[in-house]
Amino acid sequence: MSAALSQGAARRRTPGEQAGPKVAAEPEKLLTVAIPRSMHAELKALCAQADISMKQLVMRGISREMDSVRKRTTT
Repeated sequence: MSAALSQGAARRRTPGEQAGPKVAAEPEKLLTVAIPRSMHAELKALCAQADISMKQLVMRGISREMDSVRKRTTT
């Protein structure tokens, strides 16, 4: 594990957050999900390697799963 990870590196900002207040983003809702510590550690390490935030990876996964469910239920 990299030194930045073990020392609690600052979270990465999303493109909307990086752009600053000029970008009108959709209001967000907080979602709290309990996952095993081992999964969290692996998620954090994979995101660091891929240079993406954990939020980005989780949102992509949720979006893909929602698309899949929509396709199955709208036949």
